[in-house]
Amino acid sequence: LEMNNQFNIREEKIDYIGRIKTPEHIAAFKGELENYDWKKVYVEDTNDAYNAFLDIFLSIYDSHCPLKKFSENLKKKKPWMTKGPNLAKEISVPGRHDDKCLNLTSYKCNSMFLGGVCESDIIDVVSTFKSKKSMDCDGLDMSLVKEVLHSILQPLTYICNKSFQTGIFPDKMKIAKVIPLYKNGDKQVVSNYRPVSLLPTFSKILEKLFENRLNSFLEKYDLLNDHQYGFRRNHSTSLAVMEFIENIATIVDKKQIGIGVCIDLRKAFNSIDHSLLLQKCERFGLRGVVQLWLNSYLERRFQYVSINNMKSKLRKVTCGVPQGSVLGPKLFLLYISDILKYVMFADDTNLFCSGDNMKE
Repeated sequence: LEMNNQFNIREEKIDYIGRIKTPEHIAAFKGELENYDWKKVYVEDTNDAYNAFLDIFLSIYDSHCPLKKFSENLKKKKPWMTKGPNLAKEISVPGRHDDKCLNLTSYKCNSMFLGGVCESDIIDVVSTFKSKKSMDCDGLDMSLVKEVLHSILQPLTYICNKSFQTGIFPDKMKIAKVIPLYKNGDKQVVSNYRPVSLLPTFSKILEKLFENRLNSFLEKYDLLNDHQYGFRRNHSTSLAVMEFIENIATIVDKKQIGIGVCIDLRKAFNSIDHSLLLQKCERFGLRGVVQLWLNSYLERRFQYVSINNMKSKLRKVTCGVPQGSVLGPKLFLLYISDILKYVMFADDTNLFCSGDNMKE
């Protein structure tokens, strides 16, 4: 990502844009949403449906919660950037993946299907999210959506159903706003900042609906490896440590020689190859329209960096699962599920090997 070098390291007053959101403004906003005729949303094309919904929502939002300029004293920082795209160019892309790699994931006979979405599904999903006020690329946040949810349930349910029926994840849900957050150390050193990716608020709802269906499928057919303890219900770091200790105890009891290798993948979620991930997902039973949806979810993604109301140009994301996404962690588990003997918590892996002598 590139940023224009317009930031001087000095204390100064900056202007930023915020919303006027008093209870009266929100009440008026909800009222117009409830009475609006959403017929422009009920079209066959998934992208057109979501674009119409978003345009209407933002237009009404602008009219009832207008933008206002605020001032604040702030110390400007150096621009943030990442070396990721340059490093990615140096990695050669194979024409096809080795069959040995794919064959580690056994082919499953059962296939996943996307059931319909009802309004209560969306209510349940939204209730699981925290009421955060960090704004996405559209200037929306989950706190706002929660306040007006019942006023937009009908068109939102239609869009989610249309997405699952067509296997299309709307393009405007695939733009990430990246904000660099200071960690510690010298504030003028780029590596002392952590990039936080903010995805469109409505995209998180659609992702969660898909993830719920994916979880049900994986649990019904017991498809995830028993040694994986990360991003799973009823699993924890404590259980991972217990298995780790049990493996060591077993080796000691057998009076064998054991070797353990501890691995922590750097930028693990960024390292995923989309083509290989989709092939592995197909072997797990994610086929047909489900695979079309996943492919649409991964492709044509863009991101930009935002610092002090300044935006970089959009840059295409060509690998990895979306940072800050709902679905990303589960896709990562499917991607690495075929490692043989190990104990894992997400991307932290412990490999084990034992034998009666060093040759074994």
